[in-house]
Amino acid sequence: MIQYTMPLIYVTGISGSGKSSVCKALIKRGYEAHDADGESINRWRNKVTGKIRKNAGRKEVATKGWLEMYSWDTSRKKVEKLAQKAKNRLIFLCGASANEEIVWDLFDKVICLIIDQDTLRKRLATRTTNDFGKASHELENVLE
Repeated sequence: MIQYTMPLIYVTGISGSGKSSVCKALIKRGYEAHDADGESINRWRNKVTGKIRKNAGRKEVATKGWLEMYSWDTSRKKVEKLAQKAKNRLIFLCGASANEEIVWDLFDKVICLIIDQDTLRKRLATRTTNDFGKASHELENVLE
């Protein structure tokens, strides 16, 4: 007996490359798509203790030392749940994280959005849905 499965597809790329826009467009077209940032699939993790930091405010995250202390990481458990659901239907996950390689084996396909630096700078400076990348040290981090 042939068993059919639907794929789990990961749409990734650096901050500002268009992942959230792709997610919204997929949902608008009737696909099941999840924004890893907006659904707490990705979260801040203390690099030393490993403890997850909930409810970190923008003022806190925008401080210069934040990115030295915390990493934007993916929860494998939450992606495993999506992979289980994808056995019955096509699902997209849109996001990026410092540790995303720990979940790559759960995806049937990975799509990486690429963007040139000039366009990236403009997108980060003018976007209204997310302030990450507006602070100079964040922009520097993204451009690295």
